[in-house]
Amino acid sequence: MTFTEVLNPRFASTQNNYSLWLALRECRNREIILLDADVLFAPEILPLLLGTSHRNALVLKTHSTLSDEEINVASNPDGRVTAIGKHLDPAASAGESIGIEKFSAESTGILHDILERRKSRQEFYEASFQEMIDQGHPLYAVDSSPYACIEIDTPADIASAEQLVQQHRL
Repeated sequence: MTFTEVLNPRFASTQNNYSLWLALRECRNREIILLDADVLFAPEILPLLLGTSHRNALVLKTHSTLSDEEINVASNPDGRVTAIGKHLDPAASAGESIGIEKFSAESTGILHDILERRKSRQEFYEASFQEMIDQGHPLYAVDSSPYACIEIDTPADIASAEQLVQQHRL
């Protein structure tokens, strides 16, 4: 496995779609694992994602209280994602995307081309995932509900993460 660090010199004025576009220029047409840097997760989650037979998948956190702050995910009964984004009705969503995905080599090329067109938009990269889905490229959800994970955005999130670590859940 190789890792490539890509810096976004326009981070302060762009959303994460621009950062992903920069990264995909380095690994277009190669399988990738995409990990948001502000997510702390149980070590079992990555093997769960890598072990799925689906070539394109995201980790889904299912819980009872979703809001419009999360990247919500709607899916079919077979786990195929039908919609993704903050705009989704939380009551109609299967759960929250935690910011961990895998994409096939073919899909990284498709995603790069979509991001090439959308890179200057002030939007999250999940909007480009939605365009892939709308074009018929399947993306599946992998349920991580048995395992702990947390996105760290606020001081309260840091306190919650510390508590999960102390409980040996992370």
